[in-house]
Amino acid sequence: MKTVNVRYPSNLSILGAIVLDKELNPALTPVTGNTQLTSEDEFVENTSGANTITLPTAIDNTGLTIIIKNTAVQNLTVNTLLSQTIDDELTVTLTQYDALTIISNGANWLII
Repeated sequence: MKTVNVRYPSNLSILGAIVLDKELNPALTPVTGNTQLTSEDEFVENTSGANTITLPTAIDNTGLTIIIKNTAVQNLTVNTLLSQTIDDELTVTLTQYDALTIISNGANWLII
């Protein structure tokens, strides 16, 4: 497999097949209660209730990106496992319509 960096504007021609690591349209996981996420969860929406979402471990999940959206009136708490952090915090609170996009660096979570 080759990695190609393309600068914009550019014309890119590909001869052969393209293999993508992930789907271009991630599945939406609705949440209505306290939930433990897995590495399969990519886009999560809290639709009702003052819930707590616990992230999967950041260890061995380098590059895993998760998007969390809170559409509920109540606050949503995002927790970590094993004292891992989200930008040096153990928890993040999302109010209504807040969103959080995070990526694992293999040890902790970073807000991007």
